[in-house]
Amino acid sequence: MWGKGQVGLCADQSHVPQGNILNNIQALRFYAAFAVVLYHSRKIFTELGCQGDGFLYWAQFGNVGVDVFFVISGYVMWHTTCGSARTVAAGAEFLRRRLFRIYLGYWPFYFLAAAVILVLAERNLDNIYWVKSFLLFNPTIRHQVLGVAWTLSYELYFYIMFAPMILLAKDYHRKLLGALFAGVVVINILTNTHGLRYGFFINYFLIEFFAGCLLAAYLGGNRSRLLLLFCGVMIVVMTSYAVTLPRMHMNRIQGFGVAAMFVVLAAVLLENRRWYIASRLWVFLGNCSYSIYLGHFILIWIYMYTIRQLDLEVGLVGGYLVYFSYLAVVIGLSAVSYQYLEAPLYKYALRNWFSGLSGARRSAVR
Repeated sequence: MWGKGQVGLCADQSHVPQGNILNNIQALRFYAAFAVVLYHSRKIFTELGCQGDGFLYWAQFGNVGVDVFFVISGYVMWHTTCGSARTVAAGAEFLRRRLFRIYLGYWPFYFLAAAVILVLAERNLDNIYWVKSFLLFNPTIRHQVLGVAWTLSYELYFYIMFAPMILLAKDYHRKLLGALFAGVVVINILTNTHGLRYGFFINYFLIEFFAGCLLAAYLGGNRSRLLLLFCGVMIVVMTSYAVTLPRMHMNRIQGFGVAAMFVVLAAVLLENRRWYIASRLWVFLGNCSYSIYLGHFILIWIYMYTIRQLDLEVGLVGGYLVYFSYLAVVIGLSAVSYQYLEAPLYKYALRNWFSGLSGARRSAVR
């Protein structure tokens, strides 16, 4: 159970041969999700009247977890498809798995979030795009039923864009990815795509996705100690630089985006050299990261509502106890969600829904 799982924000490698599963990437998913949890849950800490300046300072950079997720998604998409057949059946099977993975993991949380919104009545319902949010056709935070789902709109776009590339020979695939990477970088340097009407399709987050693909294509099997040392230096340098920048538009990519690229590469290099391979516990927590990512936001609403209703004044120590209870509940419920809902539903869908799209299973993307 703990040896296999899903990698990327939603991308999976649960059907990749065991020797090709990247434990460190899997564990990195948990660290990234937990960073996002810390970023959003600062509200609970401050609502309790606690002043933890050191914690609040570092937690404000937790949204770097999203950048790590996007790089991981690109890395894993190349890693899991580079050895597959270059056929329409393989592309269809890749897309089938990814769509099942993203939607079947998301929809239970969508309905739970909708129920909590209606019960607590703390949001303006007129601002919510219910259908677009359900289909993940809405990349804006304020109009989502579940705010964090904006990143899933990008993931969905990554999958749909990547699937046709599976038909290309590996060398052409690499060249196309390199050209797309360079093109998106130039476009986003020249203009603020976030402000364009159709800027979603050329947004700067694509840089992180394409960078992940290229890391896997050119450095995935690397074992160089010098490259690992360089990654360590760059993680420190770029993180130190990133905390000085406003986290908007290309500043985010130049700072935390680049740091995330080196973090992902370092995790792979450590495993390639067998200097560090994440344990089964961290791999399992990585499996749970999708549920952690989606569920923590709903629990924040519930905690915040409860704190306000009870008008809690618990002091600094009590505040930490309440806050740590929140973190424990997030991880515990996410583990239950993954084990008894997310994973079984995904496996059931793979066995029973549209399996004919894949053609011969041995030639499909695994």
